[in-house]
Amino acid sequence: MSWKIEEFAEHIPRSLMDKPGRVFYSGRRAFEYPSDMYILGLNSSGNPDQEDETVESHIERIVKRESGDWSRYCEGGKPFHCRVLHLFEILGRDVKQIPASNVVFLRSEREEKLGKGQIQQLAKLCWPFHQAVIENLKVRVVVCLGKTSEDVVRKQLNINAPPVDCFVEGNRRRWRSRTYRNSSGISVVQLTHPSVADWTAKETDPTGLVIRALEWAAANPS
Repeated sequence: MSWKIEEFAEHIPRSLMDKPGRVFYSGRRAFEYPSDMYILGLNSSGNPDQEDETVESHIERIVKRESGDWSRYCEGGKPFHCRVLHLFEILGRDVKQIPASNVVFLRSEREEKLGKGQIQQLAKLCWPFHQAVIENLKVRVVVCLGKTSEDVVRKQLNINAPPVDCFVEGNRRRWRSRTYRNSSGISVVQLTHPSVADWTAKETDPTGLVIRALEWAAANPS
């Protein structure tokens, strides 16, 4: 069964439509067919006072003007984007075919500008969209960029158990990335955020976590 991106857009709260922000980091085709994988960042970072794209105008652009195989991660060539593309190169997958979004659609310059309380409030508003994507596209592995997005997703998926897998960076800071799993067999893979961790360097590349989570999902169909 195929889906239309407009069907998922119906789950976005009307109260956010006139706010600065973005929802889709992948184009129409990535939201049309089942996907074992879903990418979630925290929010659409940027200065809301300097960018005039609202959630509503963003949806219209993605649905009506961007190509079906568009991907935000293929734009700009910033280190953040290059590190995400590295992940997909190692996975042997096309980033344009994988649904991607943010747990919070509202744009802000930095996470601290929103604050923990507002993040949780906004995440609750945005979750019906993510739930629809996870359920209808049969997602088995949710890859979270950074700790805050992972906290939100684990809470919404009722994951309280310890991690089932872990990657520790091979450097002095020893940052950790972790995989969690709920009773329905959905894995949440929390990766160090690619804006601060260089995934292209062997000692800080958490790609193995994603590979193992996808392998586990394939071996344990729901």
